[in-house]
Amino acid sequence: MDQLSDMSPWEAISWTWAAACSLLDQGKDPRTYLVSTLMDDAKRDLGCSQLDPKRTVQIIVKLQAEGTHSWPNCPIEEVDYLRHDHRHVFHIEARKSVKHSDRDIEIIQLGHAMREYLGQCFWSDEKNLLIFGSRSCEMIAGQLVTEFSLDSCQVLEDGENGAIVTV
Repeated sequence: MDQLSDMSPWEAISWTWAAACSLLDQGKDPRTYLVSTLMDDAKRDLGCSQLDPKRTVQIIVKLQAEGTHSWPNCPIEEVDYLRHDHRHVFHIEARKSVKHSDRDIEIIQLGHAMREYLGQCFWSDEKNLLIFGSRSCEMIAGQLVTEFSLDSCQVLEDGENGAIVTV
């Protein structure tokens, strides 16, 4: 019964019912099994993370976006060219915790939402790319973490150098 106490009543009924139906499909009488046995079987067969509070599941969204940025006040002479707008393909990887392993948040939909958000905030019709202004990789990642309640976001310039922001 400990397993049931970690779940909402709906979850307990749902998973127990699924296990009982599975037994019926196999020609077995589910009334001869303990509820805890049914729960163990459902947990094993379905691999559902919501049945195991010690397990965490994160989804990962990766996207690339062409854009420019600059560091106008760059104090380092060796890289003084960073003071001017320069183009990168920004490689973005976002991670977000989910409550269960069956599409709690649809990965493709989150990717679309992130791409749309970047376009709304930074798109330039004139340049046909994203204009991040003086935002660093750290700032871009932090903005995405905040906007989408992400656990972490990594932003790399051309897939090489960049930053990761973790909550």
